Amino acid sequence: MIGPILHQEMLLGSRRNKLYIFRWVYAGWLIVQILWFAFVALISSINNPDAEPVTAYVSSHFLQVFVRQQLALIFLATPVFVAGAITDEKTRGTLQYLMTTDLASWHILVGKLLARVAQVALIGLAGLPLLCFIGVVGGLEPLTLVVLCLVTVMPLFAVGSATLLATVWTRKTLEAVIVLMPVLLPASLAILFSDLIIGGNYPTVLDGRYVLEPAWGRTDMAGLRELGRRLFSAALCWSGVGTACLALAIWRLRPAYLRQLHTSGNKRKAHWWNVGRRAIGDSPVRWKEYYVEGLAPLPILRQIPRWLGLGFTFSISLIAGLFVLWLNLAPRVGLRQVLEAVARLDILSLQNCFSDATFEFRVLSMTALFLFTFFVGIRCSGSVSGEREKLTWEALLLSPLSVKHLIRGKLWGIVSATYFYVLAYAIPIVPLAALGGIPALLWTLLFLAVTFLGIYFMGAVGMARSVRATTSWRSLLGTMGIGYLGGALVFVVAFPFLAIVAVIMLFGIMAFDGIFHTNLFPSGAAVFTLFWPCFEIATCIGLALCFWGFSLFFLNDAQRWVADRERTRHWKEEPMVYRPRRRRPRLRSASY
Repeated sequence: MIGPILHQEMLLGSRRNKLYIFRWVYAGWLIVQILWFAFVALISSINNPDAEPVTAYVSSHFLQVFVRQQLALIFLATPVFVAGAITDEKTRGTLQYLMTTDLASWHILVGKLLARVAQVALIGLAGLPLLCFIGVVGGLEPLTLVVLCLVTVMPLFAVGSATLLATVWTRKTLEAVIVLMPVLLPASLAILFSDLIIGGNYPTVLDGRYVLEPAWGRTDMAGLRELGRRLFSAALCWSGVGTACLALAIWRLRPAYLRQLHTSGNKRKAHWWNVGRRAIGDSPVRWKEYYVEGLAPLPILRQIPRWLGLGFTFSISLIAGLFVLWLNLAPRVGLRQVLEAVARLDILSLQNCFSDATFEFRVLSMTALFLFTFFVGIRCSGSVSGEREKLTWEALLLSPLSVKHLIRGKLWGIVSATYFYVLAYAIPIVPLAALGGIPALLWTLLFLAVTFLGIYFMGAVGMARSVRATTSWRSLLGTMGIGYLGGALVFVVAFPFLAIVAVIMLFGIMAFDGIFHTNLFPSGAAVFTLFWPCFEIATCIGLALCFWGFSLFFLNDAQRWVADRERTRHWKEEPMVYRPRRRRPRLRSASY
């Protein structure tokens, strides 16, 4: 009985364009990597005639990177294809019809799991021709290729089963991905950048590279026994996790769905720790997004009062800032001297207890920038598409509220709820950054301003994608792709212009130094050392202007899309979009 579900999912998966798009993108990325390794090998061979040959260098480095990417691809691509297996059925209301058939729960889940996992495997197979072509030169044995396939399939089954379990317990695809993200995203980063994080020492059977290590090159009997032991241990761990998740999903599919049907639309009880809401004002959409939805991307997180979330943000920021200062204690300075300076409120002595912590506070500021924009992107990407999934968007369109109030009300409701969390982060971080040095304070304030603008930018991108996407999950993928990858592309394009602005700033500082004799350049080498701070400042200012302009563009685009395609045009404040008419082709007279 698995056949009907498997056949249907495979048929629907073959009709979706995203499978082909992901395969071409992944294959193109592998080709770019090969060209990069070839370029690096050519440069090194020109500078050093005794360097490793180009072919051997490319093949050896590509094999190492390919294994990492295959493992990271499983953790990132599996939720993309498996997360909508059950939640899409819940959103469309077709899961109840599946349950009324003769199909059991395990028929539905196993059929969907096999079909969705097969789609992920097809993406991984895009790199197989390159691996076989280059692996022969790099010393890839047939045994290594077989073990690589096994190492890839085992976590694929486990992650797919865990994603399927998350879809059983959640109502939407977006919620299922958010539940899995705190586990899968750090695991992917640890696999890709383990050499930078922990020096490459990763002796665990859950890491495929550790299992694959005895299979590189020609192996003897001792190597085969070690390979078998590691492979058996990895299979036992991954199959245990996958089987447990799949069995739990089969057991809880019907009870969880029936409970979700019974509790949908019920008014939840107000608890004593929740603060009373302010009365509805002139902007009901903004009031709803601010007081009812808030910043929490999951319904269970909305039960946590806001004051507790602000206190948690303040505590985490305070602990992170104190940890950074503890890492940068000055030589021969102990905790006792720091506490004595704090008791005397001697700011100068307290600042002398720490060395320069500019780099650490910059990393902390960039982490906060990513987290705040990430949460805002999640919320805004599901603002309009979530209304469509709840079948409430049509009711909003029929209200007398203009499109501007609908779109900008949702945006500013989410952004206003985020600003308090940013302030809860900034209150402890800014004084602690001042103790780490004046440059640390300046960079913290600069990144704080960029954070406010980045929140506005990601919110505008999320609104633009939410009005266009059919589901919240597709809207989230588009928001993250345009927000982060598009932001990186803007930086690459604007890099030459930012360098020119940095040179102009540098010449301005030199002119200021020559006029007022401030001795900012005691030597000629100081000119080059000051160029990088000027470039960073120019980058922050230039990108801030670019993102502010793009934010306005995305907001106006979202308003035009709703007003032109979804809204009945009879309100006074609706924007009118005039499209040029097509010109009729002129008939030429025949010449005789």
